[in-house]
Amino acid sequence: MNRPVNINDVIKSAITLLNNMIKRSTKNFQVCYGTKLPLLKGNRQKLEQIIINLIQNACQALTNKDQAIKVSSYYNEEKDAVVIEVADEGEGMDQEVIAQIMAPFFSTKQPGEGTGLGLAVSEKIVRDHGGEILVSSKKGEGSVFRVVLPTEASKKRVKVLIADDEEAFRDSMREALEACGGFRVETVSNGVEACVKIGQDPPDLLVLDIMMPGMDGVEVCKLIKDRSELSQIKVLIVTGYADSSKVEELRDMGFGHIVVKPFKLSNFLEEIRNLMER
Repeated sequence: MNRPVNINDVIKSAITLLNNMIKRSTKNFQVCYGTKLPLLKGNRQKLEQIIINLIQNACQALTNKDQAIKVSSYYNEEKDAVVIEVADEGEGMDQEVIAQIMAPFFSTKQPGEGTGLGLAVSEKIVRDHGGEILVSSKKGEGSVFRVVLPTEASKKRVKVLIADDEEAFRDSMREALEACGGFRVETVSNGVEACVKIGQDPPDLLVLDIMMPGMDGVEVCKLIKDRSELSQIKVLIVTGYADSSKVEELRDMGFGHIVVKPFKLSNFLEEIRNLMER
């Protein structure tokens, strides 16, 4: 059952349960609790399961007891979210491993030492709470896992993903939406990054440029159209090529909301309002 949760209390509980494992693994265990964190509405037991999994993984990544683990909590004002961070000085991972670690049954452990389900289950729990898990790591230098959990107020905002390779346009659209209030905005600079974000945490609205390097807007729209679980995403196309054959291809696919660059931000916002009301 989802109830108001103090995330610091959940972290303390998880650390208490893992006390023996932590002591066996490291002499340098630090905890830094954020102050005045907003309460989160969630399932306390499942949130504790996430933290236990991340600390266990951090312990298992260490190669000697002098290597450190640090657990932190803090408020991210930009995302209006509470962040739980677990950092270790262990073995670290290369990009190939990072790309696979959330997949069910994937494990870096020896056969018989684990099912490989821990992070996959944790990611599902985080997604069920409207959040995301972010990973940064380098082979031989350790790893940092961040669990980003939006507040209740943040969850009520329209979740927008802007994909545009032109930084100036990308930033101006983001700033216009954030100034309106009621929107939670993330940005990416190409189609591949857009697909990764959509797969991790589908937005309510995708603002999509057509011409981008690597993977263009048409390919992103094909992915959305081919996957029924993404059918609720509303798409606004932004392009500097109104007469492009790609525009006609998108219209034929059912993506007919298009704004031509350069545009007035007032027109951009009006088009979004019209799209979200449909």
